[in-house]
Formats: sequence, C-alpha cells, structure tokens
Amino acid sequence: MRPFRPLLSSALAVVACAVGCSSSSATHETEGGDDGGGSTPDSGGASGYVVDEPSPGQAIITGTVQTFRWHGGSPSDVVDVWFVPTSGAPAALATSVQNTGQTTATIHLLAAEQRAGGAIVIQASGGAPPMKMMRARRDHPELSDGAAGGEPDAGGEPDAGGEPDAGGEEGADAEADGSAPDVVKVGSLASFSWNGTSEDYFWIDVSTGMQQDVGTVGDLASWTMKTLAVDTTAERLYILGFDAAMTQKIYVLDSKSGALVSETPLQSAASETFLGLQLVQGPSVVAFTWDGSHEQMVSIDPGSGAVTTLGAVGDLMFWSDQTAYDPSSNTVYVLGMPGGSGPQGGPLTLYALDATSGSLTSSQPVTRAGSAVMQVIGLLATASGGLRGFDWNGSAEELLSLDPKTGDVSAIGTVGDLASWDDIATINLTTDTIYVLGNTSTMSPELYALDGASGSLLYSAPLSTAMLPAQATLVY
Repeated sequence: MRPFRPLLSSALAVVACAVGCSSSSATHETEGGDDGGGSTPDSGGASGYVVDEPSPGQAIITGTVQTFRWHGGSPSDVVDVWFVPTSGAPAALATSVQNTGQTTATIHLLAAEQRAGGAIVIQASGGAPPMKMMRARRDHPELSDGAAGGEPDAGGEPDAGGEPDAGGEEGADAEADGSAPDVVKVGSLASFSWNGTSEDYFWIDVSTGMQQDVGTVGDLASWTMKTLAVDTTAERLYILGFDAAMTQKIYVLDSKSGALVSETPLQSAASETFLGLQLVQGPSVVAFTWDGSHEQMVSIDPGSGAVTTLGAVGDLMFWSDQTAYDPSSNTVYVLGMPGGSGPQGGPLTLYALDATSGSLTSSQPVTRAGSAVMQVIGLLATASGGLRGFDWNGSAEELLSLDPKTGDVSAIGTVGDLASWDDIATINLTTDTIYVLGNTSTMSPELYALDGASGSLLYSAPLSTAMLPAQATLVY
C-alpha cells in the first residue's frame, strides 16, 4: 500500500544511590559503615542499590514502558525510582516499590532539563528527592559517592543541607579519575508539523500523546518526505527543505534544545531536489538527486551547503525515496526500479552503496517466495545489519524482513490495526524496537511499537494530534 499523503511542502547516567544519596532525607548513610565498604542503614533504609538496567548506552524513550533492574538491599525494603536531571527538579518514576530487584514504569520526560539528560537513582522509599546526580564507581559499583568507604571527589561532597559546597559540581560530572560515567540516553519521538506560520519541532510522549514544543525550523516553508536525519552523538537534526522563496537549504537543529544551529542554502542548481537523507559514518550527510540520466548519491556539507557527487545508484530510474543506512557495514541501501516496459520500470530492486565512496556494491531484485515484489516502504536497517520494510497484504500492513544479500523478503508480523500511513517509521538501534506512525480505520492517529527481531506488536498508543506529523524520527 502506498503512503496516502502526497509529498508535503544528554546523557542519562547509570548510577545507583545508596540510601538517601545526596539528599536532605533522614535516611542518609552513616559514616563508618561495615568493613565490607557498605553503608550502615538507619531503621528505614537498606545497604544500597546498584542499577543493572538500563544498561550503559541504552536509550529510554519518552512514553514507553521501561524495565528497571537493580540489586542490593533487603527483600523487605521499599524503594523509589527517581530520574535526576543534570539541572532542575528530580522526577519520581516509581514509588513505594517492593525491593524485588525490578519494576516497570512509563517514562514521561519532556521538559527541557529532562531532555538534556540525568541519572536513574534507586533509594529508600519516602526519603527526600535526591539533590545531585551521582557518579557510578566502575571498580566498586556498589559504592556511590558519599557512601561509607567511598572517597569524595576533589569538588567536595554535599553539606548537611544536601547542597554541594563551593567546590562541588552538579550534574553529570566526571569520575574521580577524570573519566566520564557510563551512560544511557533519554530520547523521544521527534516530530514536525506546520503551525500556520512555521514548521514546529516537538516531542511526543508515545503513551499519553502529550506534546512538548521544542522549537521551529528557521524559515522552512516546505519540504518533502525522507529529508530528515539525526546525529545522536552530536545531538543534531538535519532537514532539507525550501524557504518561502523556494531556496533549497539544509537546516541544522540542536535535537534536545530545538535551537536553530544553522540554515544554509545548497550550492546546487535550483532545479535539483535532494531526497533520501541519511547521516552516515564520518559523520557525513548524504542524499540523492536525479542528474538527467542517473540517480546520484551526493554528500552535503551542512556548514557550507556544498554538494559533492559520490556515485550513481546503478540503473535505478523510479523510486519512492526509500533509503536505509547500516552503520555496521557502512552501507546505504536504496529501493527502486530500473527502466522497463511498465510505467514504473522493471522489478523492485535493492541497491547497496558504500556510504563513503558512493560506489555501487550490489543490486538484487526483491522477491518473495520466488516471485517479484512490487513495493516495500518504510525501509529500515536493524542493529545486526538486517533490513525491515512494510507492505499492505490486502487486510493488514505487514512488517517484512528483507535479506540484504539475496533480496528475499518474508513477513514477520503486522502493524496492529494500522489502515493508512505516511511511511513514517523509525528504529531504536539499541533495542531494535520499531516505531510506526499511522492511522486506524477511523483515521485516528496511532503509534505502533514492534519488536524488530520477532515482528511482534509490543503495544500501540493513540496520539493526541489531530493529524499525523509530517515527518518523525527518534532522538536520544
């Protein structure tokens, strides 16, 4: 099924907090704990809690259900799970939880200071909110800063009121040896929609449908599908579009604050339109354009707007802007059709290009049980280098697994009750969770989350938006 919409104009440190860490709670650890280096709890506390999950590097997405796992303390303890931003007030994620070593909670973190990152803290239930994002000790993770046996950093420890002294630092400060703490990332579904005067950038909590405005995309007046890319390391969003005078530009946004970093006209002919934007190894921004005889892969310099031709996408002549990037092999994949007798050319073909040189490395007809496949949309690459896409089977939108070596596809699941959509799909490469934005049969906007490995539907959630966003991707 083709998309129904035409072309349209911090890290989160993984830490555990011994009882009442860095707070003014009455459940502070006492100095001079046991000889094993643990803490000495008071009547309401326990020995300390060490976070096991989220694991370092894992992204937790606003609006999704996150499982927290930890160890330490006594089974009789009752604990709270906190999110402590690098600045601003802490937020309770789960309270009065029996110390079974795990719990689940839905992440509702949309405010600016929360987007900037913070720490997960486990502490005895009922204590005052933690006041400082603590560091994990890699050599002795059971010890938080300020715990018995732990050494204070050069900046000093909080005073009796729970505030750092003049030498202390708030936020994600480095460990005593100067190294950075292990981190996981906080993110959300970053979305865009026209507000009548400008293109809004906002985050969506995918369980409540709540939106949080983040910024606007400069003087962007129109843009097309598949012209959005994200650099999660540099926390940058890249958008190709046109201003009101139809000057084609590349817009760069800070993905967390929404601030416009730059908007730069492309150094290209006015007739050229660039599609299929991807952020690849380097990092480098690549896109695709027709030169009159071939579809060319180009690199775009976001600072200068310079466009450099890298290579041609084989014999591709017709396509619907379907690209995916596999970082494990540094390969850009393109789905399209070569020339042929039909109005849309020959059979659907998967083209693979080296993301750095632009050279074509392979092309494979896309088949299913030996028969040619007419269409695959929403192309995505998984963390293991597999490909996923979607197709309508007559009654449901199927999630397809596509073998990049052979071009063979097979159905591994269906996208719930999705009935129509704009080909907006994105993937969390840490968990291989796929998120799809679409409409139900009653045209109600819905978000669907699928397991990218098994194809199973994990959950779906209604969105509060009246219409689907124009484009969306994960930011974390």
